[in-house]
Amino acid sequence: MPGVFAAGDARYRSIKRVASAVGDGATAVRLAQEYLAAQHAPG
Repeated sequence: MPGVFAAGDARYRSIKRVASAVGDGATAVRLAQEYLAAQHAPG
């Protein structure tokens, strides 16, 4: 769904769960910022 972004940790038995969740969150923030910038772009 356009404009809906989510991040979290749903991995099972992963040693690097925290690092993966942080990476997923960072990716979601970047994509949300790009989406919002495109919504407010002139044109």
